[in-house]
Amino acid sequence: LAALGPLCAAAVSAALSAHRAIRSGLRLPLSAIGRIVLAAMVMACLVFLMGDAASLSGLALRVAAGGMIYGLLLAAFFPREARTLMQGSLMPPKDAKGIP
Repeated sequence: LAALGPLCAAAVSAALSAHRAIRSGLRLPLSAIGRIVLAAMVMACLVFLMGDAASLSGLALRVAAGGMIYGLLLAAFFPREARTLMQGSLMPPKDAKGIP
């Protein structure tokens, strides 16, 4: 219930930004936005099912689990982008000479 205010503010901000973008001629990637929203909703539901944290370490565990779940869902929903990201982070730059 405490998150209702910020959630409403974010929704109004997103709607106004979308309206302004559309009026400026920008096309919104609704498919991508939908996948991101779906990933966030699934992550929120799974973290909610974990229950309340009784300690600071329990809270940290829920935050870390939420981040991991969200990242995995985004990788599943955007496989080409995830593959490109992973290849770029695992491969050294072409001009790298190595560590002296």
